[in-house]
Amino acid sequence: MPIDRAIIDGGITPYQLPFLVRKLLLARDVLSFKMAANSRKILEASFPPERFTPAGHDPKKEYDAMEAYLKTFSDRTIRNVFWSANNYALPKRSAKIGAKITYWYGDDEKKDRRRDIRFIKRYFPKARIHGIPKMAHAELVMVHPEKFCRYAEKFLTTQAEEI
Repeated sequence: MPIDRAIIDGGITPYQLPFLVRKLLLARDVLSFKMAANSRKILEASFPPERFTPAGHDPKKEYDAMEAYLKTFSDRTIRNVFWSANNYALPKRSAKIGAKITYWYGDDEKKDRRRDIRFIKRYFPKARIHGIPKMAHAELVMVHPEKFCRYAEKFLTTQAEEI
C-alpha cells in the first residue's frame, strides 16, 4: 500500500538497551503507572488538571473517570502495554520509501523524547522533526484535538516542495 505522508506523533522508539536494563525500565514504568492509578495526588501531579482538562469539561469528573479507568487494567496488561511500547523489532534500516514523514513532540517533553528524536533522525534521515509549542506528551491530541487536526491537515495537504 503506497503511503505518501506519515505523522509520528510523540512516537516511542524501541529501546536499544540490554535486556536486563529494559526489564528494570519496565518495572519502573509499571510502578509509576500503578502509583498514578492508585493516588489522585500523584495522577494530578503527573498530569495537572488545569493543563490536561479539555475546555468546558469539569476537572473533577474527568479525573474521577480517569482514575476509575486506570484501575481497570490488570498487572499483566500494564506490563504488556509498556513492554510492547518500548521493545519491538525493526529492520536494521528502514525501507526505501518516498513518503514524507514528520515526527511531532511537545516542546515541554523534548528532554523525554531526546532518544526518540535521535532514533528517528537516524532511521528516517529525511523525516521532519517538529516541536509543538507549549505541549507535553499526548496533550495536543487529548486536550486540543481541533489544533491536532489543523496541524495534521496542514502537513497532509502541503505541497511536497513546501515541506
